[in-house]
Amino acid sequence: MNILVVYDTKHGNTQKIAEEIASALGTEHEVHLKNVAAAAPQDVADADVLVLGCPTHAWSPTPKTKHFLKSLRSTPNEGKHAAAFDTKLSSRFAGSAAKKLEKSLAKLGFRIAVPHFSATVRGMEGPLNDGQVEKAREFAAAILGGISARQKG
Repeated sequence: MNILVVYDTKHGNTQKIAEEIASALGTEHEVHLKNVAAAAPQDVADADVLVLGCPTHAWSPTPKTKHFLKSLRSTPNEGKHAAAFDTKLSSRFAGSAAKKLEKSLAKLGFRIAVPHFSATVRGMEGPLNDGQVEKAREFAAAILGGISARQKG
C-alpha cells in the first residue's frame, strides 16, 4: 500500500506524532510523510491511504489544514481509506481537530479506517504527555487493522 501521512504543526508536537505514525506504518508499506504546506492533491491521488493530522486550533483544524482539505474536492477519493489525528490539551474543553478532520474526510468520499486519535500535550506549546508516542504507534497499527478488516469484509 502507498500511504501518505500529512500533518501541520506549530510547536513540533504534531510533527513528532506524524513521524511516529509514519514510522510504524512504514514497516510493511511505502509511506510518504509531508508537511501540509508541501502536500498537493496529486500526492493524495497517488496514495491508497491518507492519514491527516494537525494541532487543535480554536477547537478546529488549522487554517492550512482546512485549505488542504478544500483542495481535495476534485481528487478521486472513492475507495481510499483515511484516518485523522490531532494534538490538543488534555482538557475536555479543548475541542478536537481530529473529529472535524474525520467528518471532512468522510464527506470527501474516504472510508474511515479507524476512529480519530488525539495526542495530548501538557501546555499550549507542549511537550507531549507521557505515553503519547506509544499511542501513536498503536493508532498506526489500528489503521492497518481497520483497513485489513474492511478488505476482508
